[in-house]
Amino acid sequence: MPSTEAGSRGPGARAQEFSLSGDRLNILGVLEPVSSRWEGMLRGVTARAVGDVVVSADYPTNRVWYRNMSTGVEGFFTIGDTWYTPIQWPPEFAGTMTTADRTTFRDLARSAHLLVGVRPVSATCLIAQFETWIEDARVWYYVVTSLQGETIAIAGPTPLNISDVRDASVLGTIQMDDGRVFMGSYELRARFLENC
Repeated sequence: MPSTEAGSRGPGARAQEFSLSGDRLNILGVLEPVSSRWEGMLRGVTARAVGDVVVSADYPTNRVWYRNMSTGVEGFFTIGDTWYTPIQWPPEFAGTMTTADRTTFRDLARSAHLLVGVRPVSATCLIAQFETWIEDARVWYYVVTSLQGETIAIAGPTPLNISDVRDASVLGTIQMDDGRVFMGSYELRARFLENC
């Protein structure tokens, strides 16, 4: 069975499909050009398979690209439209970043809701992970959505950083104020899964 991974080994690729021997089988999706240097510095790509569908998201947006590997149908949907606020990019800077530009970038990265993860909850739903900061604490919001972009549930802010989802459980870490990190498995509430 081929594997799918996020990344850009090929120019502008959202994800690529490889055989078990390492041969590239397919380039999946094309990344749109960035609209500003700020966006380019914040850009990252995450991708996962949800059933037969590969989904990929860019960090500084709530837009998700998908491709059904069985049918070849692909397109976009957005996550959390009633909650998500798009990033307002500051004016462009010229040349090398100044100290003021670095401060602007830090403030921008901390105030944005960055879509840093998409993970399958079922064959028809995923959980999207948005990262932001409240004062000096990094926190996450989670949106359970259908593959059509229908919001099922929203949770957060929470210090829980989810690293994996298995059946009705999530595996994640919580970092305490003193730097200690706790890892645990947590059950998803029924309301998160009722329409999945």
